[in-house]
Amino acid sequence: MTAQHPPAHDTKNDSAVREHQALREVTTRLRKSFAATHTDEQVTRAVSDAHHRFDGKPIRDFVPILVERMAREQLRAPQTDSPAPRQRRTIVSRLASSLHRAMSRA
Repeated sequence: MTAQHPPAHDTKNDSAVREHQALREVTTRLRKSFAATHTDEQVTRAVSDAHHRFDGKPIRDFVPILVERMAREQLRAPQTDSPAPRQRRTIVSRLASSLHRAMSRA
């Protein structure tokens, strides 16, 4: 008689699915929040740009929250072609500090 094992779960894949679902929800929320001032494409691009900043980063737990904050900040900023490099560094630095504080408390 052989022991039956429950099906193995691919936790990495499960996490990726949850992250993508959360990002879809973020995009929907931001589209509603910024419907009067930004097109759906602008909101989607802001979310995508923020999300790509985390490419290759191993800790993914807070990515949707950080992406929402970054995209919201970008969408609230005065309309320009692109934030200045110094402004981008400041945004990323602030978000990295927030992530570090959150990880320290866990």
